[in-house]
Amino acid sequence: AWCPSTNKIIAVVSFNNALYRNIATSQHNKCAEWPHLSETSEKLRSFTPSVSVAPTMSSPSLNEMKTNPTILKDLSHVDQRAGKDFSLALAKKAGLQNGLYPETEEDLKRAEEVLTKEFAKFSTNEHEEAMFDVVGFRHIKEEDDTFLNTKLAELDQRLHKISGGRTRAYEAACQLNPEYVQGKTFRLAFLRTQRFDAKKAATAIISHFHIKRKVFANYEPGFLAREMKFTDLSPDAREIVEAGYFQVSPSKDAAGRTVLFFAAALNKYRTMESLKQAFWYFIGCISRNEEAQTTGVVGVAYSGGKPEKMAVAFELQKMKYAFAMDIQAAHLCETTMAMRFLVAAQKLYVDNFTRFRMQEHSGTREEIHFALQTYGINT
Repeated sequence: AWCPSTNKIIAVVSFNNALYRNIATSQHNKCAEWPHLSETSEKLRSFTPSVSVAPTMSSPSLNEMKTNPTILKDLSHVDQRAGKDFSLALAKKAGLQNGLYPETEEDLKRAEEVLTKEFAKFSTNEHEEAMFDVVGFRHIKEEDDTFLNTKLAELDQRLHKISGGRTRAYEAACQLNPEYVQGKTFRLAFLRTQRFDAKKAATAIISHFHIKRKVFANYEPGFLAREMKFTDLSPDAREIVEAGYFQVSPSKDAAGRTVLFFAAALNKYRTMESLKQAFWYFIGCISRNEEAQTTGVVGVAYSGGKPEKMAVAFELQKMKYAFAMDIQAAHLCETTMAMRFLVAAQKLYVDNFTRFRMQEHSGTREEIHFALQTYGINT
């Protein structure tokens, strides 16, 4: 709960029964001045999540990975392919039975203990930055011409310093359409979403073209250096977009950020190739929006009783590094306890920035909606 008059946080709510009841009770008097906060406090004091204990068995979505050698091979080489974006270090530290993902309750316990210890390494500033990103309290830099020109020049210098195999797609795009690739609009999008860190923005631009060329390997060369249109999609990819698997919420969150919605029950893709192309089109459209670049976006994934396939979760997670998009928080919602396995598996491999901005919510539909509302997301 944020107090606008004192500009301070007056309550932090955690979905741990004892903790949030104590907080809600101690903060109730402070909330009395704002009726909507007082009402929320009353709900919290009487609210009891009806979440059952996860069974000691493999999650259905994880069984697929166990029987699919292609996925296992893909993950085992993820360090070399994705650089610092993905790492097997935490999974190895957790001593998982198959070395890749939590499969049993014991695996899950060890994975969550490792993640807790990793989070404890964060400095106070890193803790605050992660928390403020999740709830939407972040200072947005003023963009005057002098500042922007300085950052664009710095980005240009950083791009010239990068070399290696991953730059080939970027270099090819520069030759095909220099006005687009080196244009102010394209480059500013990456600077904004990397919070004006020129080094990170340069790396993101290189990754953008490297991944784009791999995803659209069968397209004509000129496609690499222009924006994607709906008519560029294959018939299968168009069906995915039209089915509503990817959606944009009609309302922003309480911090004014765009909310992206992913409905697993509507994901009826035929091939991973068509799914990647549909995802590229959807995220590409959002990333061109200047307001979304400036304020950031929030993701909400909801299974609706159909847990997302592990392979899909990992493939889309890897692709997010290709876009000019500041995903400040990801809310993973599941009506079954299988979500704990899925979330732990993803957190083990992603970078720290992403790892500690992922929030999981499980329980009944009403409980999930209430949880999202406490983060300012209109359900």
